[in-house]
Amino acid sequence: MHRVSSNFTLFLKIFAPTLWFSFFTLLTITVFVSSRDSVPLFHHPYFRWPWVATYLCFIVLIYFTVIQLKRVEMGPKHLMISNFFKNYTCLIDDVSDFKISNWLLFKTATIYFPNKTSMGKKATFLISKVRYRDFSEEFPDHPLVKGK
Repeated sequence: MHRVSSNFTLFLKIFAPTLWFSFFTLLTITVFVSSRDSVPLFHHPYFRWPWVATYLCFIVLIYFTVIQLKRVEMGPKHLMISNFFKNYTCLIDDVSDFKISNWLLFKTATIYFPNKTSMGKKATFLISKVRYRDFSEEFPDHPLVKGK
């Protein structure tokens, strides 16, 4: 099995959201419990409610983007997907579609399954360019190798 997902996945999935939630949750609590005399800006309704709305929007954005990232290992016949807490192994034949999205600074890949698995109907991961290139050179006819 060759890992094709980036090392940065662990940071993006676990550490960055934990730090973000901790800091901004404490700041949001501070907005509501601070005294009017100490920080008058926090008590203005044009600050409080947009702050809460922005905070909630970012929670949803983080949940549906970086927290959904998976760690992926590929082999000639098997695929292992991990969310760092549980693993799911399947045959390559169980994959219904595979798409690579090229963003400005990084690439993501999404593996689609025909039926719901323990990881859901799809698994998105951040591609390690070097590891994916090495895998595609070792297995050029693999069904999950694109961009030959």
